[in-house]
Amino acid sequence: MTQENIPSITTNLFIGGHEFSIDDLSSLLGVEPTKIWIRPQKLEWLKAAAPEMASMGWRYTMERQRKWSLGEAIDEVLEVVWSKKEELRRFLLDNRLKLHIDCRPFGDASVLEYVIQPEVIIKMGFFAASLSLAVYKDEL
Repeated sequence: MTQENIPSITTNLFIGGHEFSIDDLSSLLGVEPTKIWIRPQKLEWLKAAAPEMASMGWRYTMERQRKWSLGEAIDEVLEVVWSKKEELRRFLLDNRLKLHIDCRPFGDASVLEYVIQPEVIIKMGFFAASLSLAVYKDEL
């Protein structure tokens, strides 16, 4: 199979919560975020409706990486922060933050392995991470 036939996956690692220092998190990890997200003013009503929903976040994106499996893509994005795993977990707990990973595959969905290897699940569990998968039929 050629390189072009390997599906690509965009993987985001999102750390979100309320009133934490983006700069301190970036400094701790030694990695700058791809994007900083602050809840827009027009969505402030969410504070009362869904108080657990993050009002700000630090996002690191790996755009359209060629991967055979979801687990491979997730592991790659976790490796960005894994060398600081203890420090990050402490930061998450101290600031009541959540770590979320989302994957969005592109290409031939029939060749993508919808598998997450056990060692990757253990890494996700270390951070009590959540996971979502976004699949858009028109982009497969």
